[in-house]
Amino acid sequence: MKFRTEIQIDKYKYPIEHHNSIATIGSCFAENIAEYLRRFRFNTLANPFGILYNPVSIFNALSMIHSVKEFSKKDLVSQDDLWHSWFHHGSFSHPNAEQCVLKINDQIKRAKSFMEICDYLIITYGTAFVFEHIDSGIIVSNCHKIPSSQFRRYRLSVGEIESNISKTIELVKSLYPSIKIIFSVSPIRHLKDGMVDNQLSKSSLILALHNTIKDDESCFYFPSYEIMMDDLRDYRFYESNLTHPNQMAIDYILNKFSETWFSEKCLSTIRDIEKLNQARAHKSLFPGSDKDKEFKYMQLEHIEKYKIKYPHIDFSDDLKYFKI
Repeated sequence: MKFRTEIQIDKYKYPIEHHNSIATIGSCFAENIAEYLRRFRFNTLANPFGILYNPVSIFNALSMIHSVKEFSKKDLVSQDDLWHSWFHHGSFSHPNAEQCVLKINDQIKRAKSFMEICDYLIITYGTAFVFEHIDSGIIVSNCHKIPSSQFRRYRLSVGEIESNISKTIELVKSLYPSIKIIFSVSPIRHLKDGMVDNQLSKSSLILALHNTIKDDESCFYFPSYEIMMDDLRDYRFYESNLTHPNQMAIDYILNKFSETWFSEKCLSTIRDIEKLNQARAHKSLFPGSDKDKEFKYMQLEHIEKYKIKYPHIDFSDDLKYFKI
């Protein structure tokens, strides 16, 4: 007897290897994916504009990375003793305008350099709802707690979403012809929109994605939202706010991603690295003791073997961690 509907996903014909460079951009789930990739020592760039939710903001960010847009103080707005960018997450905000601009421009330059070696771009959309700043006409990435009266909130039509997805693909492929783009819709529900509007939003994103990428062999869809809603349809897989997947659910979805996208060689490498991660999680009862030093020596020996076995992976941080 079956008690759940597990989603079966075919393995993709372009498997990810450890020597590949991977960029993620988009919602909180893009952060989850990047954290997972970093855990297993992939060369990863995560959300160079901070968390972004809608297709317009994600396209704008990629356009600015391509043009290496240089921000200045005139591109910022001030609110609550902080300087903000309409195009960035609040993690870029700062009490000092110059420091805010410095961080923004540094990340854009780093992102531009990374994209030039990038093999895979993972884009996760969170919502079809946008906030348009009335005075400037800008669809903002974050309202930064500025009064709602200054914005017009509306849901993008399926056609508008398709247009932004198409522009995103065209931009990325024109610059990096061999890159593969993996799209997904965030499994996080936006219940502030209301149950009906959240479903309309997610459905619009999913429909637009499938309409746009169905005939493009360089673009792919990973069903994060569907796994959460149809496979893990139980509140034990949610945080206490009942909207965000808990760690167990995130791990399950990312394991599905691994099974789908990683080669067998890559999965074997991950199993070795996980042993190293478990060793790093070990807490010695008596730091500096002979037993503790013996444990560290053992890990350093393992790392030296991994360096030979996996010359394309950077283990410098692990060597530093276990340094005696």
